[in-house]
Amino acid sequence: MAYKEQLLEADGKKYTVMDFCEHYGFKYTSVKYHLRKGKSGDEIVAALRQNSLKRRYSSAPGRGKTITVNHVQYRSVVEAAGAYGIPSHRVYTLSKEKKISHEAAINELVKNQAGHVTPCTIAGVNYPSREAAARAYELPMQTIRARMARRGLTFEEAILNGSRERSLMIPEKSKWNGLNLAPIETPESDKSMLYFLSSVLSSNNYPVKCFCDQEKSVWAVRIQESMDVGGELIDIYILFNENDLGRDLEIIMPAVGKIKSLTSKERKTLLEQFNSLNNAYTGARISLDENRMVISWSAVLGRTKISATALIRMIYRFMGTAGVLWKETCWAAQR
Repeated sequence: MAYKEQLLEADGKKYTVMDFCEHYGFKYTSVKYHLRKGKSGDEIVAALRQNSLKRRYSSAPGRGKTITVNHVQYRSVVEAAGAYGIPSHRVYTLSKEKKISHEAAINELVKNQAGHVTPCTIAGVNYPSREAAARAYELPMQTIRARMARRGLTFEEAILNGSRERSLMIPEKSKWNGLNLAPIETPESDKSMLYFLSSVLSSNNYPVKCFCDQEKSVWAVRIQESMDVGGELIDIYILFNENDLGRDLEIIMPAVGKIKSLTSKERKTLLEQFNSLNNAYTGARISLDENRMVISWSAVLGRTKISATALIRMIYRFMGTAGVLWKETCWAAQR
């Protein structure tokens, strides 16, 4: 049997090899290599996810030095150049010829190729180029281009509505409804998801408070963040059920703002706007709880526990999306 016709099972679902590659964003040659070794679908997913962009950059010789370009820090010159769609060898060459820093070389190359780089906004987050967005979502550009050509999608739709993104960010019934959260002590050292979340967030300068609903077996970590620079801090909860090993997370702002007194026509307009926004942003949901606006975002992680980098990136994406949703609907809020 040809490998392309073989069926693979991963995360409880069956795929052809080509569908498997597209769903997880893996190269066919890499999957074929592991198939020859007799590995199952789940084993291939575990093996190839270990070889992430982060690991490749951190282990590559001479690529461990961070670089900051336009106030954004990158793990290496190669990553920074890729974010702007510039071949990394041109950065090194220009830096050596003009005896300037790598940062200055990138800025000069960007200036020289103005009009050839396409900035984009994905889920409310701005990226300097399409390559930068693809790196943030850990999707190969060839996969995104194939989706655009095959399905007639825009670049943003190809990322957010692709098979892999749908498997990671799925709106679901909120864990928040009916919770009775009680404060608990932040764990100091154990292997629980609660300790992992609180330690990662604390190390990123977020004051953390932990809660739980023993009856429903739901745990929560609360932080505060603002949707605008210097804006008012808003409570954000990260909810999970310890029984599912933290594979299903929900980030929620339970009280973004209170709505003002609305006419029946205005309220209908607001709810229609909610529906439109929920359809436009994969995984995001804006709704009303009595007279409070609620914004939530669900992340289904399959069988892999989330990494520290992915957690912080998820919060940034959530804040970017929440900011867009709020900007579109704040006309209905109390001043």
